[in-house]
Amino acid sequence: MQSRPVDIWRIVITGARGVSARLNFRQIEAFRAVMLTGTTIAAANMLNTTQPSISRSLAQIQSAAKLKLFELDRGRLRPTPEAVMLFEAVQRNFLGLEAIEETVALLRRSGIGRLRVACTPALGMSVMPAVMARFKVRQPDVHITLRTISSYDVREGLLNGLYDLGVTTNSLQLEGAHSSRPRSLIRWPRFA
Repeated sequence: MQSRPVDIWRIVITGARGVSARLNFRQIEAFRAVMLTGTTIAAANMLNTTQPSISRSLAQIQSAAKLKLFELDRGRLRPTPEAVMLFEAVQRNFLGLEAIEETVALLRRSGIGRLRVACTPALGMSVMPAVMARFKVRQPDVHITLRTISSYDVREGLLNGLYDLGVTTNSLQLEGAHSSRPRSLIRWPRFA
């Protein structure tokens, strides 16, 4: 069974007295930064803020969620299993946010079409550069982005609409997608 992505920006948590506590973007961004960097100091540097600000945001998100997200182990923060699950949802949403930012930047630059391609590293280092170059000659007004990621991430990215085209050496089972021989090219119906 597939899990549905959680829209983390709309999470509302109801407290014991029925008062809802919203998680704000700054708290989620601080949580993500700590998960990515491993420390509140590195997270503060990443976000150009102070360590106390990061610690305060972590305390607020834990209080609002009524979840313990980190354990203190010999002075180091260790994420709990709940933190890892929350981080996965946050990452999916941040990837979507990055895709929006890329689209805005693209529209500012060209106002023309785009093609978002994902492939495995082996293909990204071998055949894809030549394929992309040929496509660019034929379609010079189309902005192309190529991401080299795992087959699993290609599949997830296609399912979540992060990519228009997925190329992999593995067979991917995607309902509603078209696959060409040797079952390595996946296209959504709108591009078929």
